[in-house]
Amino acid sequence: MQNRLRRRFGASARDIRVPNLGDLQKESYERLLQMEAPSKKRADIGLERIFRSMFPISDFSQKIKLEYLWYDLDLSKYSVEECCHRGLTYSAAIMVRLRLTFWDVDDKTGERTLRKVKEQDVYIGEVPLMTEG
Repeated sequence: MQNRLRRRFGASARDIRVPNLGDLQKESYERLLQMEAPSKKRADIGLERIFRSMFPISDFSQKIKLEYLWYDLDLSKYSVEECCHRGLTYSAAIMVRLRLTFWDVDDKTGERTLRKVKEQDVYIGEVPLMTEG
């Protein structure tokens, strides 16, 4: 028989401080949403980075371009207590400001001239919000 070296990983010579996992989760979620930051001045992290990575979107002929400008979170119309009582999710609506630009392209020269620009807030969906509890 061959002797095998056994190691014990169950006990540690030093104590490891366990962080408050609830606080870590709350801080991470706050960075994702950046609710405290003004819409137009959010850092390039979290939802802001996700939206910026998806836009702009152009069609194949480069005649139409859809650009992301910013997003807003509309807080829930019900309080936490009302949501619990009604069996609803405590959440916020995500409204994204988009700009749609139309171009006219000359077939001979390929020169583009601006035809129309339209900006609008678009409802994307709901994001659940964390409560104090």
